[in-house]
Amino acid sequence: MKIAIGSDHRGFPLKEAIKTRLEASGHQMIDVGTFSTESADYPDFAIKAAEQVASASCRFGVMIDGAGVGSAIVANKVPGVRAVNGTDSFIVGNSRRHNDTNLLTLGSEVIGPGKAMDLVDQWLNTPYEGGRHQSRLDKVDALEHRYSLDFKGVAMIVRDMISSVLNPAGATGAADRSQARRSVVTLESVKGMTAKELAVTRGTIVTPAASDYLKDKGIQLVYR
Repeated sequence: MKIAIGSDHRGFPLKEAIKTRLEASGHQMIDVGTFSTESADYPDFAIKAAEQVASASCRFGVMIDGAGVGSAIVANKVPGVRAVNGTDSFIVGNSRRHNDTNLLTLGSEVIGPGKAMDLVDQWLNTPYEGGRHQSRLDKVDALEHRYSLDFKGVAMIVRDMISSVLNPAGATGAADRSQARRSVVTLESVKGMTAKELAVTRGTIVTPAASDYLKDKGIQLVYR
């Protein structure tokens, strides 16, 4: 399995120990730094680990700082990342079974190396249960999409706005777009829909205006 790993200066010794352990277990480790105990800022490395996970370059990510809290905050700013600060066995196991977490943060000044190793092993080997938990994660995704808008999304919105001005009737008319696969869903792209569901892939951005329109029309977002 391909796993991203990072730390700040306080987490560096533990990062090296965990990396060595996981490599010995056959995992491919992508070390995003830091690479010494010289003072370093955790956001610089937490974002790198999170981006590896969000881009699907790595299946999971592990980030270590002093308490684990700051890195979790940073990682959870990245759409598609569900980070947990692993402090004990219950939290780590629950986060995988119920929340499908994909990035684990640890505090080198909170837990010792032995416990940290055990938590990493437990986290990596605990499967997501799905089922009733999936509908809850879908709601989390919808909130994330509502408040996330990347540069690509902005470009597509501008394109749609220009298209609507040049071609008021719309290139696709009011055809059923229930199976649309978009990286961004805008108001213009959903106007005139007749279906009761709009299927989108995880990572799709839904603009606030589009989200409000779908709710008003009783159209449900379904994440595939």
